Amino acid sequence: ESFEKTKLLAAMEVALEKLLAASELDGKALRDLVLKVAGWLSPPSAKLGDSGLNVPMHEDEDVTRTLHLELQRRIRKLLIRALRHLDLSDAATIQALKPALEYLSDLVKGFEAKHSCDVASACAGKQWDRLRQAITIPGEPESHRSLELSQVHEKSTPTLARSYSARSPSTVLSQQEQGRPLTGKDQDRQDQQQPAIRTRKLSPKHEWAVVKDSYEPSQRVKALPAVVRCEGAPLKLQCSECKHVVDAHWYFEHPRSKVRKI
Repeated sequence: ESFEKTKLLAAMEVALEKLLAASELDGKALRDLVLKVAGWLSPPSAKLGDSGLNVPMHEDEDVTRTLHLELQRRIRKLLIRALRHLDLSDAATIQALKPALEYLSDLVKGFEAKHSCDVASACAGKQWDRLRQAITIPGEPESHRSLELSQVHEKSTPTLARSYSARSPSTVLSQQEQGRPLTGKDQDRQDQQQPAIRTRKLSPKHEWAVVKDSYEPSQRVKALPAVVRCEGAPLKLQCSECKHVVDAHWYFEHPRSKVRKI
């Protein structure tokens, strides 16, 4: 099963790269990818030192565990990338992803309830924390998020699957109300009836600004003729929330008045 999933996951990784490289994001294709891959994700596990167990493993078991952990890392990475390009402030998008969002949320909440700690303290905790952030519905208090997932667009038809297979690579992406899998023309008809899935086009990394001890604009911004770097003493900028201070050397310089502004 791990070999089968590895092959399928590699194909999904290639498919995601093609989707994200397209000039326009295909929301339905992203939805299908997330709904399929989410079912391959295993629950988060506690670190060995936290579980109180230190059972030696046979060499073959150790290799199998290593392969499993690497597979799970790739699954989480793919889900995080795909989910970040889907707009969870949109109710129709939430509804379209509901089986996967509920399953992923249950994995996180199940770990936190069992171990009485944040999922960030699990194995691969940083990645799990990023995944939790990716499935967080913007503007919703923590106590209301599961309620929102269960009630949003409850009256819309046709609805998505009411159950979600958490293990099989052949997870059904979508079902009609009576539970019959949709194929061919039925799936096309459902897609036409459903509201469009809202996506978010994120800037590639070379277009990101860098903020550490100083603010460094993206290469695209620095290439603008009205953006200049001041070699004198930098301007100090302080975050109103965390109070972190960064140096600012880059300014917008008005082409006529030559007045500089941050």
